[in-house]
Amino acid sequence: NNPLAYEQMGNAKRNIKDFKGSISDYKKAIEINPKLKYLYGYIADAQLITGDYSSALVSLNIAIESYPNDPKFNRVFEKLYFNRAAANSKLKDYTAAISDYSKVLEINPKEYSALFYRGVDKINYGDNGGGCIDLHNTMQIKGNISPKNIKFKEYASQLFNEKCEEFFGVIDLIKWSSFVYKIRIKSLIIKRNKIMKKFFS
Repeated sequence: NNPLAYEQMGNAKRNIKDFKGSISDYKKAIEINPKLKYLYGYIADAQLITGDYSSALVSLNIAIESYPNDPKFNRVFEKLYFNRAAANSKLKDYTAAISDYSKVLEINPKEYSALFYRGVDKINYGDNGGGCIDLHNTMQIKGNISPKNIKFKEYASQLFNEKCEEFFGVIDLIKWSSFVYKIRIKSLIIKRNKIMKKFFS
């Protein structure tokens, strides 16, 4: 009845891809010591891999609630929110997924995979404008970036070309129309000021 032993066995089984066995061992560890609720995060990892998204969502909710709201746990929250967003996305609850990806980006604005997937889910939800902006921002990654982020930059570019070129064409037209309008207004103001100066001089 040693919870640590069950946790270690769960880790070992996870490493050899025995995910059902690892879930069972983690749950036994929690049964012995209910304070080990952080293990629900590990359970959720295995459930996501095996496609049990509804159970993963339950496990992730418990894991998130088990941690105090303290910045020192931000890296843990980042992973848990990301995984919960992925589970919600698979269950087609795009509103919840978008919310969790936004939480990930609040913690780590450079987690570009969250920006990419948030864009995808915005499009899935019907918010093509917001989704295209997220994809466009993912494409703008610059500097010394990781291979993972290079991959998401490429994914964003491909999806943007498929879904967003027409949308951004409209945005560019609106921007140009606004620019022309501002120039016209400025010209009229200058003309008015000249007339007023002449009239009162």
